[in-house]
Amino acid sequence: MQLTYERLNKIIYLLLQSDSPITIQALADKLTISRRTVRKDLKELQKFLDKKGFKLIKKPNVGVWLELDDNEMELLQNELLDNLKNSKQLTPKQRQNYILKLIFENSDYNVSDLSRELYVSDATIYKDLKDIRDWLKKYNLQLIKNENGLNIEGKEKNWRKFTAELLVKVQNESILNNFLNINDDNSRIDQSVYRSLKDLFTDVNMDRLIEVLENILIEVENELDFSFTDQTFNGLIIHTAISIERLKANKNIVMDKDSLNSLKNKEEYRIAKFIAKKINKELDISLPDSEIGYMCLHILGSKSLKNVDTDNLDDLLKTVDPEIIETASSIIEMSEDILNVSLQNDRKLFTGLILHLRPAVNRLRYGLSLRNPLLENIKKNYPNVFGAAWATSIIFKEKLDLQIKEEEVAYIALHLGAALERRKRTVNLLLVCGSGIGTAQLLASKLQENFVNINISDSISLHSLKNYNLTSIDLIISTVPVKIEEKPFIQVNPLLLEEDIKKIKGELTQFKNSLSFNTYAEIDNSLFDKDLIFPDLNINSKEELLNFLINKLVQKGIVKKNFSQSVFAREELTSTEITKGMAIPHGDNEFVLRSRVAVAILQKGIKWSDDSKNVNIIFLLALKDKAKAKKFFRVFNLLVKDEQFFDNLIRADSVDQIYSQLSKNTL
Repeated sequence: MQLTYERLNKIIYLLLQSDSPITIQALADKLTISRRTVRKDLKELQKFLDKKGFKLIKKPNVGVWLELDDNEMELLQNELLDNLKNSKQLTPKQRQNYILKLIFENSDYNVSDLSRELYVSDATIYKDLKDIRDWLKKYNLQLIKNENGLNIEGKEKNWRKFTAELLVKVQNESILNNFLNINDDNSRIDQSVYRSLKDLFTDVNMDRLIEVLENILIEVENELDFSFTDQTFNGLIIHTAISIERLKANKNIVMDKDSLNSLKNKEEYRIAKFIAKKINKELDISLPDSEIGYMCLHILGSKSLKNVDTDNLDDLLKTVDPEIIETASSIIEMSEDILNVSLQNDRKLFTGLILHLRPAVNRLRYGLSLRNPLLENIKKNYPNVFGAAWATSIIFKEKLDLQIKEEEVAYIALHLGAALERRKRTVNLLLVCGSGIGTAQLLASKLQENFVNINISDSISLHSLKNYNLTSIDLIISTVPVKIEEKPFIQVNPLLLEEDIKKIKGELTQFKNSLSFNTYAEIDNSLFDKDLIFPDLNINSKEELLNFLINKLVQKGIVKKNFSQSVFAREELTSTEITKGMAIPHGDNEFVLRSRVAVAILQKGIKWSDDSKNVNIIFLLALKDKAKAKKFFRVFNLLVKDEQFFDNLIRADSVDQIYSQLSKNTL
């Protein structure tokens, strides 16, 4: 009888828990099997433990026990918990992550080894390896099978990038974190990061390495006079730990001289060199210049908690590249048009975007990634803001020649969302009084008594109104008739009567609602063409759908053939799934001849990416310029915020019905 996976775990667990030998009969009773079966199981277990380097002692008339020192005891406990992780209940993605971990540890694994290790069939392993190959391809890496086993091949910088992102992906899946007290509560290292590193580099004293690296980074923070975010802190730990271990294996990274020399003048290079010097002192490991250069890139792309007061904005602008300032301004301008709100005077938004864009642009230029743990929550709870942030991706392409990932889009959405929340909290009022300062003070007092979340910006005379800058004013309240079109206006009694209060409440309610989403959109019908609207499509894969829509655009002379390659390249970079089962795939505008949007509504949702839900509404964007992008995203903003509009669109079963919904001027 073959030893089952469940009994393997149970026998190891019983032996680890016992302080004295366990008899064959005791094991048989606990496992509810015969003594003969126990003896056969122990023979199989002996082979398993011998392979792992653990001693199983069997003595007649005494019993069975494990002869382990403290370190071996911990290793076997880890092995037991890892076995739990390898059960058939693992998802395919979890199983593939584990296969990669095994290949990293030992390139001698073959398909049979993996199927035995994971207790699944060879066919399942072959399917997993196909998915892994597809995954590695995104990083320009290959999974090679030779006579010795499986190995990952490719450029060292790509290997490290993949490994770092794999560690981030699996860090929350480690069952060990639930059982083991991993590190000091005072440490800033995420326990799952620690566990993932320790699992991957099994022959390393990770406790010592992590402690040294953590202390060095804290010194760096003191040198820079700011704090890394916890995410960035752990990211730098991962990068540096991987670099050190690869150097030990004689796997050096290469950076061309021109790129390296361009970094040496930066302050961040001085910091990277400081870190390298400390590593050499503490760990006796010398980092070559290329390693220091890549460390510099990670610091350049790091987010920090350094705050800049809006009062010091002018000083900040002197230290920032003009292209960053221009990009931030363009993001705000475009978001205003899409969301139909005024954001130009929000200095916190402008400052926050500049501080975010500085490292974000470095990350995008040097191919660094930053995980956004709030991504799915932002897409789900703030779809209109996320859509507006997505629209700004065209700004990155036009001004910086960069493709932006959805993780970065979500961070921009956070800044825009915070700006909208600030507007919701406070409505800026301008008081216009014809009876002097006493009346103005009385009216101001009454307003503050009856309304919260208002800010009385100023009190002026009717005469002064003509030349007053109304940019930051949301609502004008006057005791005298006013002729003005730029801003909403309410005339009230100086004593603020009950009917005045009702009028103001109504206006404030409408005003605040208008901040959340655009209730009026000037739709450009030329974006939509009935020949490019496809209801009730029966298509089963993302690739098939994209090829279908792209071919339609090519046939109508809307895009060049190269547009197809840019669409698929964009999907390789990041998912274009947004929310509510919608996706907005798009290609480079240099391949667009005329701006159009192809629309597909599917009979049955299709998987858009590994991490996304099913998608059944697709807008394939072929937008030639920023102006057209604004117009589309105004429509999209309505779609994601207005449930009735969304329901009408998804229920439409004809081209005419869909076209009618998308072409409405108002809701």
